[in-house]
Amino acid sequence: LIDLVHGGRTKCRIRFLPSIRFDRATDRKVVTREAAAAIRAAFRVEIMERVREDRSAYVLSGRQVV
Repeated sequence: LIDLVHGGRTKCRIRFLPSIRFDRATDRKVVTREAAAAIRAAFRVEIMERVREDRSAYVLSGRQVV
């Protein structure tokens, strides 16, 4: 993102995906795969709906750094 900001005007749109619940016993690799699949699916839907518009960044938490 820093390169985009230095390159000129930047518009950033963020969409929150549904949370994935897990606890200490949850396999982190499984959660990571689920998150990646959710992001891929949302991205594909957006590409199909908006061919030439700005794209969103997808995050699962307000504390997650993009």
